[in-house]
Amino acid sequence: MIGARTVFSRALLAPEALCRRALLVRLYLGDASPALPSRGAVSIAIERGVTPDTYLACGLLPLGPRAIRVDVVERAIDLLAAREAPFARPPELGGLLGVKAKELGRVLVALGYRDVGGDRWAPSADDA
Repeated sequence: MIGARTVFSRALLAPEALCRRALLVRLYLGDASPALPSRGAVSIAIERGVTPDTYLACGLLPLGPRAIRVDVVERAIDLLAAREAPFARPPELGGLLGVKAKELGRVLVALGYRDVGGDRWAPSADDA
């Protein structure tokens, strides 16, 4: 699948495949591979010492304080792109991304959005 930010195969994002990928990354890099989301979770907190490329090798995209499964990021991008800016933060966005409300603003900034006031969001000037 070719997305706005990533290229991925859904089959390689299944829990068993993610475990195998993490094992391969761990064997290649030593102990620098991240913990994976627990079954049913779609994101994890960013760990100190783990590089963005390592998260990507494990099927996770680092965004602010979280590393989020790439297929879920693509769904969120589609959800946001369908809204006319400035828009209110979609109530389902935090649940979709597996992100707490206090972290969601930093994730939106990492996705290329800016808070224009009143918790309304628009693409950052660089992405407009």
